[in-house]
Amino acid sequence: MKTLAYTITIGLAILLHPTFNFVRATNRNAINDTSKVVKGKTIKRSSSHSAEAKPAQPELSNLKFYHSYTREIDLQNPQNKVLSSPGNTLFTALLKAIKQQKIMAYDDLATPKNIDDETFGKKLTTTQVAAKANNTVTVDKFDADGNKIGTKKVVDSFNPDNLAAYRIKEVVYLNKQTKKVEIQIIGIAPLTIIRLSNGDSVGVQPVCWLKYKQCIPILASLNVPAIIKNVPAINIGDFFAKRAFVANITEESNPKGQRIKDYIADPVEQDKESARIEKRLADYKANPGN
Repeated sequence: MKTLAYTITIGLAILLHPTFNFVRATNRNAINDTSKVVKGKTIKRSSSHSAEAKPAQPELSNLKFYHSYTREIDLQNPQNKVLSSPGNTLFTALLKAIKQQKIMAYDDLATPKNIDDETFGKKLTTTQVAAKANNTVTVDKFDADGNKIGTKKVVDSFNPDNLAAYRIKEVVYLNKQTKKVEIQIIGIAPLTIIRLSNGDSVGVQPVCWLKYKQCIPILASLNVPAIIKNVPAINIGDFFAKRAFVANITEESNPKGQRIKDYIADPVEQDKESARIEKRLADYKANPGN
């Protein structure tokens, strides 16, 4: 009994000691402080009226590069005439943008090796572009007696009618996220006709290559007449984005970098080869898993 009474006495002394009361109060305050943090914490809740987040752009790792193609948009085709409307030609707008240094001109565009490979060549000055835009003709040289002694090349001022076509380089890739085959234009080049002094045409040459991304604001600033009756007028940017133009494939990426005309001489067979490549591309777009 003495032992029990002694134990109770010691226990009461500990419970009543100031140090124990301080620890107990400290623990209780700590619990209260923690509850205050939880109560005061702002909890964000999703609102049913919040705007949907825009889908992120696909990463390059989600893109499977397929091929690149070169096409030519012939301005003699009635559907492509909107690119050379009198007084409002695309070429005039591009030349103006080059002079104002809004877009950069390059001398060449090689076949890309992957989706992110835009292999543009050397940069051209405004003077160099203007010189290539002007028509160079070959004329005869005569001596004082009127005898022909040779030929020389002279620069004729640019004539909008001398513009033959636009050449575009595009890449085709499979978006592994959407499972869709997509086409992206990476470069565009205006083509002028090379003429002899007698006016005969001997081919075409690119004035320069332009990065398509840089040209988009220029394209969007040019309005064209409605192509179809009762359809509102569109701008050149829409014309390209909707692929409303008619263009023939002239080259498919290949190890030798050959154009169709480099391995097929007959123009009729060239058209057949272009159609064959076009069909294969259409089949791939329809069934990319095949």
